[in-house]
Amino acid sequence: MDIAMQICGTAILIVLLVLFSTKRDKLFLNTEKMYIIILIVTMFLNAMDIVCQNFLANGLLPELQVVILCKIYQMLIIFTLCCAMMYVSRDVYVKRRKFIVRSLPYILLFCVSALIVS
Repeated sequence: MDIAMQICGTAILIVLLVLFSTKRDKLFLNTEKMYIIILIVTMFLNAMDIVCQNFLANGLLPELQVVILCKIYQMLIIFTLCCAMMYVSRDVYVKRRKFIVRSLPYILLFCVSALIVS
């Protein structure tokens, strides 16, 4: 059941990506690049979720490889959250330099969280 919902979520993300790419010249978003990045990262997270659930449910991998795969999945969740925070802050800080300076704490938080998870 959960994998079916993840596949539907991936299909919705693909539809959003296709719609955005066809209407790109009419939208004029400040956050265009960040929007595409967050869509792609979320699609990758969705795919990784399906893969992890499949390997865990079927027991296809040895225990050490499953632990490593789960750690990568956890780090990808943290990276997705970091990208989402940067996407939101891109709307707030329109100037590129201010955005870069203000997003450094998010990047540092991602690095620290990734180190704690691993």
